[in-house]
Amino acid sequence: MSGDAAKSRRLRRYPLEPADALAYESLPRELGGWRLIAFMAWMASAGGVLAALPEGLVGSPWEWRLIAAGAAIVAIFWLAALAFRQLLARWRAHRRLPRAVMAELAEFDDYLRETIDGLTREMTATEIGVVHVLPDLIVVESRRHPILVPASAFDDADDKGAFAARWNDIADNAAP
Repeated sequence: MSGDAAKSRRLRRYPLEPADALAYESLPRELGGWRLIAFMAWMASAGGVLAALPEGLVGSPWEWRLIAAGAAIVAIFWLAALAFRQLLARWRAHRRLPRAVMAELAEFDDYLRETIDGLTREMTATEIGVVHVLPDLIVVESRRHPILVPASAFDDADDKGAFAARWNDIADNAAP
């Protein structure tokens, strides 16, 4: 990747908005590892709350009041978990991109070079994990960092689709 010696196939300049970072951070994530443990512990604590309620309030086991109270408590804990996930996504998005910036993406034969506020990062084809196509954004994801490319960076929907298909194919055919 001798970036100065190589000539890019295409250079895109575009504004990157905090909403783009929020769209990326709001993508569904696999619930595994510590996320799964934390979620299971949170939901188990709903059972602890139910067990701590007095029997006069919820009734005896398998009574309709106990089942209704259990369902209500689980629903409240579920909604709290969803709200926490949304707050966490907003916090991460703000850390990733606190203000609108101009970005530049240079496409080479087998890697991408992104420049944001003077910080240049490269992503080789072997590093690309998945290319997410959202209505207003394309995310080229790797283990180290994502590259966010808003729809405004493309000439039209066909150009956007061709970009996603090209980098999906290059990533699929790259030798690890």
